[in-house]
Order: sequence, then C-alpha cells, then structure tokens
Amino acid sequence: MAHKAVEIEPVEFMEHFFPLPWEKMPAGNNPLGMCIPKETIPRWSASVFKDLKGAEKLAEKEVQRRFVAAIRTSNLAPGLSFAELQYRPDKGDISGQRVDSAFFPAGREPDDGRPHWADQLVPVEFKIHTRSKDPFDDGPNSKLDADAEPRKEVRGQLIDYAERIFRYQHRTALFMLLVMGRRFRFLRWDRSGTIVTESVDYYENSQILCEMLWRMSKLSKEELGCDPSATRINADDSLYASMDDVASPVASDLDHSNRVLDEMPEAPYVFRYVRDMFRQSLAPEWPRYRLEIVQGQQTFHFLVGKPLFFATGMAGRGTRGYVAYDLLRKRFVWLKDAWRAHYELVDQEGTILRQLNEDGVRNVPTLVCHGDILGQTTQTPSFWEMQNQRPKESVPAVRPLGPPPPPPPSVSSTTSSPTRVADPEFFLSGPRGRKRSWHEMEEDNTPSLSGKKHRTWVEDCPLRRHTHYRIVVEEVALPLKEFRSGRQLVSLIIDCVVAHMDATEKSKVIHRDVSGGNILIFPQITSRANRLLVKSRGLLADWELSKPVSNQQGGPRGRRLERVGTWKFMSVAVLCDMGKVVETSDELESFFYVLLYYAIRYLRSNCTDVGAFIEHLFDDYSHYDGEYVCGMRKKELMKGLDGLTTVSGKAIKFQSKPLDDLFQNLLASFKAHYVVQARKTWEVARSQPSSISAIPPKPQAADDDPDFYGEFHYNDVKIVIRPRREKKAPRIPTQEEKVDAGNVASHKAMIGLLGAAQTTAGWKADRVYGDNVPDNYKPQHKVGHADTASEATVKRRKLESELAIWRGGSSMLPHIPPPRKGATYF
Repeated sequence: MAHKAVEIEPVEFMEHFFPLPWEKMPAGNNPLGMCIPKETIPRWSASVFKDLKGAEKLAEKEVQRRFVAAIRTSNLAPGLSFAELQYRPDKGDISGQRVDSAFFPAGREPDDGRPHWADQLVPVEFKIHTRSKDPFDDGPNSKLDADAEPRKEVRGQLIDYAERIFRYQHRTALFMLLVMGRRFRFLRWDRSGTIVTESVDYYENSQILCEMLWRMSKLSKEELGCDPSATRINADDSLYASMDDVASPVASDLDHSNRVLDEMPEAPYVFRYVRDMFRQSLAPEWPRYRLEIVQGQQTFHFLVGKPLFFATGMAGRGTRGYVAYDLLRKRFVWLKDAWRAHYELVDQEGTILRQLNEDGVRNVPTLVCHGDILGQTTQTPSFWEMQNQRPKESVPAVRPLGPPPPPPPSVSSTTSSPTRVADPEFFLSGPRGRKRSWHEMEEDNTPSLSGKKHRTWVEDCPLRRHTHYRIVVEEVALPLKEFRSGRQLVSLIIDCVVAHMDATEKSKVIHRDVSGGNILIFPQITSRANRLLVKSRGLLADWELSKPVSNQQGGPRGRRLERVGTWKFMSVAVLCDMGKVVETSDELESFFYVLLYYAIRYLRSNCTDVGAFIEHLFDDYSHYDGEYVCGMRKKELMKGLDGLTTVSGKAIKFQSKPLDDLFQNLLASFKAHYVVQARKTWEVARSQPSSISAIPPKPQAADDDPDFYGEFHYNDVKIVIRPRREKKAPRIPTQEEKVDAGNVASHKAMIGLLGAAQTTAGWKADRVYGDNVPDNYKPQHKVGHADTASEATVKRRKLESELAIWRGGSSMLPHIPPPRKGATYF
C-alpha cells in the first residue's frame, strides 16, 4: 500500500494533537473547572528567528545551525532536549541512515552525533529553501504527494526515518518536524498514512511554530505516540539481567537435525536454535521491551529484543516477529506484532487459529494468546473523512494568545471507540492494484496560512484503517529457506498441503495467502516404528487473510474487493482477475510456485542467473485497464507455451532427477487445468442469456430516421464489409488432459503427486550453501512507479529487508561446500 498524506492547517493540527493541559483533563476529573491562567502561556518575541530572516538563501547546514540555536536560546521546547545527529549512523545499522536532529527526553540527548533511533521522541529534518526539496505540494490543482523525482526522494527519505523509528520503538504514531529554509511542516505518521500541515513561513509567522513546539513539549510519551502497552526495559532493570540469563547457552539444549534419539529428553526441552535466536535478538544497540496482551480477564507479559522479522515500509500492517520469553510459563514463544486491517465481520487471526486447533487441523501453529492492543487504531483515515465529509471552515492562521476557544473533539492516538515494493526475503514484490488518485479535487475560497486555497476532495477514502494487534503461538519455527535438501523441501510442502486440506474440510476455512514466508519448519520429537526421531515438519502459518468457505453457490465467497496474497505466489487466475474468489486450485498453484521458487534459489541446478529467472517469472506484471495483472512469463508457463527454462531459453535441470520429473508432471497438470477451466468458463457464459437482448428497445426517435441523414454515393469504390466473427471457442479438453487436471484439482491428488516424488529413488545432496541469488544482484527492470517512493529508496529497502531477515545471524544449516563457479552436474 503506497503511503498517502492528508493535509490540514497548522492550527487545526495543533488543536487536535498538541492540546493544552486543561483540554486533556476529562470533565469528571475537573469539577472546579480548573484552568491554567493565560499568563502562564509563554509570549514569544517576534525576533525568535531573527537570524533566519535570509534562510531561503542559506545552505542546509547553516539553516540547521541557526535553527538549533534559536530553539535552545529561547527554550522553545521546555522539558525536551534537542540534539544534532547527522554525523554518524547508529552502530550496527547497515542502512547508514541518519536524521539531522531530534527532540529527546530531557537530559537523555546523545552527544556522539548518532541518531539513536531507539530513543528519539520527535525527529527533525532540514532542507534548503527550494520547491524541489518539499515532498508535498500545497497547490490547489496539484497532487499533495508530489511526483517530481527530487521531491519523491525527500518523501522517501522521511518515510525511511519514520519506518526506522517504528521498527526500533513500539509506536502508535510519530510526530516529525520538517524545516525547509524559512518554511516548516509538522507531520504525523501512523500505519495508514501521514497527516501533514501546510507549509508556513516561520519567520513571518513565528508565533504558530513557537506555540506548537511549546505545546508539544507538554505532552506525555504516550501522547507523543509511544505505545503504553510496551514498557522499555533499561539496563539496570532486573528483567534486563533475566533476559541475559535465559539467553545463555544450556548444555541440554537439543540439536534440531533429523536424527534418531536414544531416549526421550526431559521436558520441557529447548532446541538450540531457539535459544540462539533469542540471544541474537538481544543486540546491544536495540532496546528491550516487556509487551503485554490482555485476553479476557488475564494479562500476559512477554520479553522481547530485536525483531527477527520486520515488514518494510510505513503504510500497512507493519508486521514484526519476535522470539519472546513468556514470563508466565517460563518458556520461549513466537510473538507477532502487527496492525491488522480493520474490517467489520473479519475475524482476528487468533480467533481463526483457535478454531483450527480445536478442530484438530494438523500442521498449524498452536495459539497461546492474542488480542487487540488497548483499542489502538490509526487516525489518518479519520482526518481524511473529516476533510472530505464536512464543509471546510475558515481557520485563523495564528490563534490569538490567551484563553483558547473550545477545543474540537480530541482524536487520541491510543484510544478508539507490484509496482514492485520491498517484501521480506523475496527481493521484489508485486502490487495489489491501483489506488485512486489523490489529485481529483476542486477548489474552495477559504484562505489558508500559506496563502493557498484549500482542496476539496471528491473521492472515497483511499486510506485503510488499521488496528494494533498481537498474537503469540507456541512454536518457534525456522524460515523455509533453512530446508536441508530438495527431498525435505517436498516433504515440508506436503505437510502444508495437508494443513490446508484439514482447514478447508474440518474448519471450512481457506488460507488465501500461501507463500514462502508463511510456510515454516518446525522440528519436533516423534515416535515411528518404535524409534524416537527428531523430525522437521512443515507448518502453515499466518491465517490473518483467511476466510470461511461456503458450500453454497459454487464455493467460497469474497468479502473484500481487492486482491489478497503475495504477488510472487498468486495463481495466474487470481492475478488476471482482481475480483476472483480464491479457490483450492489457486492455492495448490501457489504451493507449486513456493516449491519452484525455493528449489531454483537454494538447490543445485544448471541455471546460472537465478536472480533474473526469479525476476522474470515471479515479479513480472502487466498493466491493463488501470490494473496490475499477471506477467506474460507466468501465463506462458501455465499455458504450456513455454517450459521451465532459463531467461536465455535453456531447459532447467536440477541435480535430483525426481525433482525434474515432479516439475514436469506438475506443469503438465496445471496446463491441463487451465485448458479445462477455459472450456468450462466458456460453456457457462454461453448458457447465460445475453444481457443486451434483455434490454427492451426504446421508441424510435426522430434522429433515428434515415431520411434525416445525408446521401453518399461512392459507386466507383469497391468495398467489402465482413460480418464480425465471434471469438473462437476454447477447444474441448482431451481425456488425458482431464486426468492431468485432476492432479491439481484436489488436495489429496496433489499430495499423492508430491508424495510419489518424495519416495522415488534418485535424490541427491542438492542443497547449496547460502543463496543462488547474490547479495549484490540488481533488478533488471525498473522498480516502482510515479506514486511510490523513488527507485533508489525501494531498492535500498529491498536489500535491507533481505539482510535483516536471517542473513544477519548464522544459518542453521550445516556447512555444505558451495558449487564451483560455472560447474555443471549433468
């Protein structure tokens, strides 16, 4: 989801988000009508920013130096400390990002010139006084999210800063100050978008900026956007030492390799990789927190450090995954923190997972607890609605000092009644469809602080509301990329197809987001043939996009008018039709893509340019009628027009022949499936009465009389008028194709096909050490489009997300020598 902005007046922003102390006090707690006397509200000299009169001609560093001096000299933000941070990145931060300045709690400002993302309260960025450095456009007929590349780069830079603070800290919102020469904007970020003030000349209108800063300094951390359900654990806290203790290596911890055990270990046992991952999360440069989840009458507490997984970008769910320590049960668990899409009649993931557990669905996570967090919802959509659903009232540029007028209703941040984008582990990801344009607006005559006319929006709200949510499960699993062989990869896929089958049959739920990130490896001790085995099984996780299956009217019914799923692994049918209901055949096709993706990326084959292969097959797209649809390469593969070949056209061969045979059988089955479906769709359409013939003819108007038209005589010109030909009907499938299509029409048939390959002789030690896609691979096609952040920003996020997810720590795989450069195996 592209990040979108809503523009409001600075005074309106201040009244909503920086309320005065008496405005925050509920009436029931203020029976005497207490009011802070107007004399206690500071009066600021008109010369506060006298040294910045010529700021439109100053260099960025000089603007920063003089602005910082003005803040400190006049003590514009009492109770906060202001620090310059642009000299060095944080230790361990591979991005190298550093914001210019920031406000910190009093006495806690750093002195080493590093950004200290974990501690900032309000970041401040400086730019020179030029239109090209303003990421937003106040023009009445302009698009607020400016499209010019330099302006997009600045906006992408600000998004990066906000994203980084949300990643290090636990936030509901973030305020940011942008200073551009002699002008400023305040911004408020949440997971739906950005609320931004109009650009104002702070030299001419110094009172408004001074009052905003003063009010801001009176806010609590919670009012500044810090999440009250997350308690920071400092180094002198006893819980800090407890986290170090449980992270220390224990001799009795188990290796997770597939093997035979002599005896059952004493419970509760811990696999070594779980404690290792928790220890890796206690990086010294990352903060530690105690997170809480309230479920019914019980409150659960979990200790976390650095997330082992994080979704890139600001707008959206912002999912983070942690190996957490359960303070109640004294054991490691997996905790997911996300901002789920707020839809009516849509169950929480934990509610669905509990049902799966109760119904005995195999190979899914086991729920511990879950819940929405303190009713926290994103507020940007509410402001969009206020801007669009009520007449715009005139707001004074600077409110006179003294007792304020009655405040507007407060909107709290913590209460509440591919274009291709970066995708963790998968270096490119596709779009979910075009969002409506924000430049569809009209003018009104209300003057603004900047001297511009207001926008009057004329579209439905394009911003999605999100609710803060946490879920905890028992299984701390490994990512799918940690599989050890092609044979094990097939086995893990089988386990997850079984989970999908159980869910649809026992719980009447369909997953709708089968992807590599949602298939995990979970080692467990099991008994087979009187032997104790450590055996890994596949786990189908992340059920938040799932929906009930209806047995009526031909299957499951959609509930959102949008695509859901992960672009790389979505079926051709779904990618070609945004409104298509996801069916079992679509999900089985997604399992095929997961198998192919991980095989080509992590197994030995004769494909020498794996990055290009993945980009052309998994990340490609076409643009048709305003929508992003399936790319040609994937459609050709499914239709059998092109086999499994490299970009240069060479047939792909894997080191293990059973895998080659499996892909050949699967491709033949999916090709037959699409032949059968094409004919079936045509027959259904043919049997339906024409909608045109059902429209009664209207009475003939005078203009329809042929005598009203001119006469044309071209007897010397020979013309041929041919009747329009009807579209050729899809051919009738052969009996063999019907049989092949049956292989991918049901779970059991697919399991049988995969199982037959798994038990076939001829599997090799075919896993490469590391990744067939080099770290420095550069996409060959343009990433991003006019409505996204700049191409450089998207590429940086892609690289960062890949390096941060599992590459940052040691692999759990045994050392396998990498293939010799240019080596062949056949």
